Amino acid sequence: MKINDLKIFQKDWWTKWKILSVVGFIAVFIPLSIVHGSKQRVWTDFHIFWTAGKSFFNGLPLYDPPEGGQFLYPPFAAFLFQAFAPFPLKIAAGLFYFFNALLYVTAVYLTKVIIEHLYPGNDSIKKPLIFAVILSAQFYFMNMNAGQVNLVVFVLCLAGIYLYLKGKGAFAGVFFVIPAFIKVTPAFLIVWILLRNGKKVILPVIISAVLCLILPVMLRGIEPGIQDMADYYHKIVRPFKGGKVDTSFQNQNVAGTIYRMTRPSTNTQNYNYRYIPLSEETAAAVYKSSVLLIFALFTANLIFLRIKHAGISALEISSVFLTGHLLSALTWKAHLVTLLFVFTAFFAIDRKTFAIQYKAVLYFLFCMILFIGSTGKDIVGAKLHFYIGGFSITAWTLLLLFLFSIRFSAGLPLPEKNRELKAHN
Repeated sequence: MKINDLKIFQKDWWTKWKILSVVGFIAVFIPLSIVHGSKQRVWTDFHIFWTAGKSFFNGLPLYDPPEGGQFLYPPFAAFLFQAFAPFPLKIAAGLFYFFNALLYVTAVYLTKVIIEHLYPGNDSIKKPLIFAVILSAQFYFMNMNAGQVNLVVFVLCLAGIYLYLKGKGAFAGVFFVIPAFIKVTPAFLIVWILLRNGKKVILPVIISAVLCLILPVMLRGIEPGIQDMADYYHKIVRPFKGGKVDTSFQNQNVAGTIYRMTRPSTNTQNYNYRYIPLSEETAAAVYKSSVLLIFALFTANLIFLRIKHAGISALEISSVFLTGHLLSALTWKAHLVTLLFVFTAFFAIDRKTFAIQYKAVLYFLFCMILFIGSTGKDIVGAKLHFYIGGFSITAWTLLLLFLFSIRFSAGLPLPEKNRELKAHN
């Protein structure tokens, strides 16, 4: 029998492509998942999540690990990780790796659908998406190799954005609340949807938030459930609220950036990233002022867009993701999976009608995107990798992308054919 006689090869090319893609995906990621699971060890990121899930299931404290490996997420996240509690660590890690691979494909698909929805006159979304996939790939594989939850959170957020754009704001609010109770950063999407369309979504947001709070308490019991929330606040939230800053070179948020550039080095590599010496008090004041300024720009822009009845734009949504990364307590490269959407949104901009100064800024941003998307440790070496992180090149890029997103989220100076869709009022 010839290969062309098989039924699969008698179908149209698109059906063949879909079938072969699924087969190829399984052939690649099942072995990778098995290998990843077999290498899983104690106190990796996934082990911390897995331990939290087992502790939740067995009624043990969530925020008192026997040694190292502090669980940093809300009790609701531990509640969800019960799904992996019945499995041994290595099997659970392999399953989660494969699940993350499925989520990666889902994230690419949802990004494509949303960007096409926001740029209805743009017939060339494919190339921007391909470039964005390539330049954000390292963030995805860092997330998958570490066994982190960022892809879970991102896909839920994308699903919420898609539902909102389809006029289903009530369901969208639920899809923003759930990831915010897994990891706090998506709370900025809740701020976004409330400021842009508060009347229709406020009740679903409140109800789903209450359910995410009380469901772990109901399953754990009132006393241990309340203790979980108290431990989470006092052991995780309160130190950062009180001014705790992670100054390691991996942390690419506003806090880490300001403290590395202004305070003496505390890194174990003994690299000096300080170039504007400031006292502890002054550095703290600059940090707090910067946070307030970024949040003020973010919220003021949303209020302006609502008053103006401006359409929802890809850059506006990008500003939400970028605000979350800049103001988060911790922003490591594995957290930057949302840059798939941000990069696609920027690459999809029609630059033909831009004034020369705007084109220059945009092409500079493209160079920065290319740089942060292609300078992994294996490519540039350990020393340069430390300096790139220590001097916050990624954080500065996020800030510039944020400022550009704020400036042009209303659609100017985009051409008429790319005018964004009307907000759902």
